[in-house]
Amino acid sequence: MSHLVSFRAKGNAKAERYGALDKASRQLFSKHERHRRLDTALEPFISEALMLDLSAEEVLKAVRDKLREFRSAAKGKGGER
Repeated sequence: MSHLVSFRAKGNAKAERYGALDKASRQLFSKHERHRRLDTALEPFISEALMLDLSAEEVLKAVRDKLREFRSAAKGKGGER
């Protein structure tokens, strides 16, 4: 059975064309590029948290809660994160 795999700005393709649906085969970016993108996203996020005078604990709790929410949603759709 094949699954559809979505590639942002590149459309969909059958998973069998790209190999198994394991974590390694879904990696589109190198480790360096993933960290660069994360850093780019973190800078405005942390700036906003500081402007709101949130503690590190409040920010970390919010991130953990949001990750749980995303993981639950992914599991409900049959995905895995």
